Amino acid sequence: MGLSNFLSKAGAAASQVLQGYTKELFEEILLRQHVCLAFDEQAATSKEGLQTLDLTVRLLARLYPCLELVPLSSNLDSVKSTLEALAQSINPQVAFGNSGTVTVCIVVGKTKVSYNVPTFYLGSDNWITKFSDSEPVLSGGSDNSLAAGAAACIGAANVFRYVFKDYLPNSSLDTTLSMSLVDYRLNAADPVNPDVRKINIGNVHLVGLGAVGNGFVWALRKSPYLEGNVTGVDGESIDLSNLQRYILTDQDSVDCKKTEVVKNSFCSTGLNIAYHPEHWGEYLEQCCDLTLDTVAVGVDSAKDRILVQASLPKIIFNAWTQTNDLGVSRHIDFIKEPCLACMYLPTEEKQSQSQEIAQNLGLIDVEGEGLIRQYLALNLPVDQVLIERIASAKGISVELLKPYIGYQVQAFYSQVVCGGMLMSFSNDTTAPNNVEVPLAFQSAMAGIMLAAEVIVHAGDSALIQLVRVLASIC
Repeated sequence: MGLSNFLSKAGAAASQVLQGYTKELFEEILLRQHVCLAFDEQAATSKEGLQTLDLTVRLLARLYPCLELVPLSSNLDSVKSTLEALAQSINPQVAFGNSGTVTVCIVVGKTKVSYNVPTFYLGSDNWITKFSDSEPVLSGGSDNSLAAGAAACIGAANVFRYVFKDYLPNSSLDTTLSMSLVDYRLNAADPVNPDVRKINIGNVHLVGLGAVGNGFVWALRKSPYLEGNVTGVDGESIDLSNLQRYILTDQDSVDCKKTEVVKNSFCSTGLNIAYHPEHWGEYLEQCCDLTLDTVAVGVDSAKDRILVQASLPKIIFNAWTQTNDLGVSRHIDFIKEPCLACMYLPTEEKQSQSQEIAQNLGLIDVEGEGLIRQYLALNLPVDQVLIERIASAKGISVELLKPYIGYQVQAFYSQVVCGGMLMSFSNDTTAPNNVEVPLAFQSAMAGIMLAAEVIVHAGDSALIQLVRVLASIC
C-alpha cells in the first residue's frame, strides 16, 4: 500500500481546511483508511451507474492508498477489473484489500450492505442527483452523465468529512439528499427532470482545461444527445502535482499538453471538438472570427476571468471554487446585469505578484522581494543563486531544488509552492498565502455544474427558464 507521488499537492489542499494539519498526521490518517466501493448489477448495467462508478474511482484513487472494489452481484469481475485498472493508472501504489478492514463504504446500486461502518449510497435519475446514508438509491439509464457525476462528488465529499471529522470544524455528514442540476433545489417534492433529447449547444469555447475544465469535459465526453461545437483553449501542460484534482489525468498524462489529455478523453459524441494549445489572448490573436457565442470559464484567477470578459462574448458561464465552497455564475446580458469582471473587482489591498511569490518562498525581506521582482521583470530562469537563497530561507537542502533550475519563476512557483512540494521539503506545514488549492471533488463538481449551465441554457425549455426565475426569487 502506497501513498500517491502527488500527495504533497493534496496535502496543500487539506491543510487549508483541516485544523492542526501536519504532513505526518495527514499521511497517518490516510494510511489507516480502507475505503470500500461496492456495486451491484443494477449499477453496472445502467449508463448512469457506470458513470458514477467511474468518477468515484477517479476521486478516491487520488487520495486514499487502500481501496476495495466489491461486486455485490455475480458476473461483475470485468467491471471490477476495469475500475481497479483505472485506480492504478492514477496511483500505481494503490492497494486493494479485503472487506474485513473497511473503515468507510460507498455503495452504487439497489443492494443494502451490512458493513458496520458509515455507508453512503449514491445514485441518479437523469438530472437528479441522489444520496442517502441509510438506504440504496438507484441509478438511471439515461445518457445524461451530469447528475451521476455529481453523486460521485457528493459521495467523495462525505468520505473526506468522515475520515477527517476530528479535524474539520462544524462539519457534518449528509443524510438524505436529492437535487436537480437544473435548479439546485434540495429535496424538492417535484424536482425538475426534463427528458434528455437532442440539444444543440451551439458554439462553445471552454477556456481553461485544468481541474474545472476536466470536470466539464468529463460530463460531456459521453453525451450522444448533444450536438454543436466545443473549442478547448489552454496553453499549459500537465505537471505531476496536477494529478491531485485533474480527474481526466493519470500517470501517463504528465508533461502532456492539457489539450491532448482532453482530446484523448472524448468518446464518440455528436459534438465537434477543437483543441487549441494556446493561452486565451494568443488564441484570439490567431482567430479569424472573433464572434464568441458562449464561453465556459474554467480558469482559476481573477485576471484571467477579466481577460475573458474583455473579449466580449455574447454569453459567459463561470465556475469557481474556494476553500469552503464552489459555484457557478451566469452572465447572459452584460447591459442589464453584472458582467464577469464585476465579480472580481478588488475590494481590499493585495500583495503584488512578486511580494506573494517572495513571501511563500521564504524571502520575506525587501531584498528578497526585489530579487523576485527582477527575475519576473527580466523573465530570468531559476538559477543556482535563487535556489540557494530559497533553500537557506526554508532550511532545506539545495539538492532538492536543483531539478528546477532553468524553470521560469512562475512555473517554478506553480510546482514547488502551489504544487505543495515545498511543504513536503521543509518543516513548514502551513498552506501558502493567497493560493487556493481545492480538493478534487470540489473542482469536479464545479466543472459538472458548468457543463449543466451550458446544456440547460441551450435546451430552450420555457419550463426550465421559468423554474430558474422562480428559484432565484425564492
